[in-house]
Amino acid sequence: LSKYLVDSKNCRIPDIDPLNSDVWPYYQKQDYVHCRTLNLLTYIEKHDGEVFLKVNHSLTGSYSTSNVSCCYANVTRGDGDDDIDNTISSFSECEFFEGSAKISSDLIKVSCQTENYEVYSNVHSIIAHNSVTRSKRRSEGPYSVLLVGIDTMSQLNLMRTLPKTHKFLERNSWINLRGYNKIDDNTFPNLMAILSGMNLSQIHTKCNPEKNVLNDCDIIWKKFREFEYVTAYAEDESKLSTFNFLMKGFNDTPTDFYFRPYLIAAETLTVVMQYLASYCTGPETSGERILNLIRDFSETFVDNRKFGLFWMNTFSHNNINTASGMDDVLENFLSYMMTSGVLNDTIMVFFSDHGFRFGKIRYTYSGWLEERLPFNYIWIPQSFQDKYPESYSNLRHNANKLTTPYDLYMTLQDILFRSDNTYKVQPSLACPKCRSLFQSVNDDRSCDDAAISQHLCTCMGHFYIDPNSRIVKKATYFVLDKLRSTINSFVEGPAKCASYNLKHIISSGITETFYNKKHESFNYLLIVFETFPKAVFEATVSISYQNFYPLFTLQGIISRVDSIIL
Repeated sequence: LSKYLVDSKNCRIPDIDPLNSDVWPYYQKQDYVHCRTLNLLTYIEKHDGEVFLKVNHSLTGSYSTSNVSCCYANVTRGDGDDDIDNTISSFSECEFFEGSAKISSDLIKVSCQTENYEVYSNVHSIIAHNSVTRSKRRSEGPYSVLLVGIDTMSQLNLMRTLPKTHKFLERNSWINLRGYNKIDDNTFPNLMAILSGMNLSQIHTKCNPEKNVLNDCDIIWKKFREFEYVTAYAEDESKLSTFNFLMKGFNDTPTDFYFRPYLIAAETLTVVMQYLASYCTGPETSGERILNLIRDFSETFVDNRKFGLFWMNTFSHNNINTASGMDDVLENFLSYMMTSGVLNDTIMVFFSDHGFRFGKIRYTYSGWLEERLPFNYIWIPQSFQDKYPESYSNLRHNANKLTTPYDLYMTLQDILFRSDNTYKVQPSLACPKCRSLFQSVNDDRSCDDAAISQHLCTCMGHFYIDPNSRIVKKATYFVLDKLRSTINSFVEGPAKCASYNLKHIISSGITETFYNKKHESFNYLLIVFETFPKAVFEATVSISYQNFYPLFTLQGIISRVDSIIL
């Protein structure tokens, strides 16, 4: 067996044991945490285009020995110009019903009570087929797309914390992009690379998401909608939401089904926090709410073209082990998706944005590698394999090559073109050389070719170099100077920020020697160091020489890797 995930002339990504010695001090399997002791008292049922809220009367005696009566209120999204995406404007008056109620709203809150107290409350999101009139019924050829993501989940952590899910994917011929490398630090740029083909600076130039709402950003779900796909977007943990954390979010709903109001409404129920995340929202886990939305959306529009992005943070973002409690849930979800037939015409990408970014595991070699290599599995329907055998073969071969989110952007456009050849495929602005994964990726692809900065590139291994060596110390002080000047650039007038000073160098590694076009030698140096005030940073520096004097150049960003969330 190869020791490398990718083994080519310009890229060798190590294949290491998910339970290697670096990881053992931090790994601890966790059990599933239940959000309720009883089954759900209310549920949604659909008949002939109509939607009904129903009470499971066989359970009322379990909730209370007294008479239980239920009412529901319609919930509406915030209105007005200020903070519309972060609020719910109103709950209507709670309307009592007996057993069943016909629902015309797309979001309701239900409350069941005895004479003295509330025994049950929940929220239900309604996905009704007749609420989208322009959707096109699927004809033979167009394929639907589901993007289903788990935040902060490396390939190795998937194998470690979700072994049943991992085995299911491998056993059922999902294609594993073993060389899938992130292109930026956190969720937003890595997701937007898939959705827009742009890097962070290009996104800021185009639509400046910290100051402006994102409705004007060129997000690919607009194109899918234009070509008569039904579109959906859902994400749990409203405070951490990709488009709202330090961002302005959306004024107008960006997709046909926009589930942010549903998750905000769910957070008005009793919330049980787990590692600072809203793990339980009322009687359901937030993650399972997302999985249930995927099921409902896929079933409701099984005969229609559809595009959906569904993202989960609450059981994975803040602790490297918490996902292990969801292993059975995720395996059962994937099993349902495959056996129910909803994936017969759907290409599904099951993936993450990056690995764990903070904490002591990040000071290790395994942590360095994992942070840059999120998991990515792709399901291709049999009908696609039969119709496009060469494209499917290319994808299988590309699984062992260096790939990026920009390639996924090109792949989504490829799917659109196959659904309607009037669609004009546009190159990725950030990565003009990137291409659809249904085309052959160059065997000798480098991180430069794939628009991955050297700091985030996993293609070049590092050899041990003494952290106390003169060259490492010089490089570290160079990085510290860069860090101080960056911080001071944010302050007008005299600098008032505390200045970071070196406490000690935790680890360091150096690449083999490379030569530029002028045949001048250089190396890359990876440094992890601690400062006071307390912080731990990671940086990559290139070292070249002029008259035997070392010249340093910072490669990409300086990453803060100590646990600033937990």
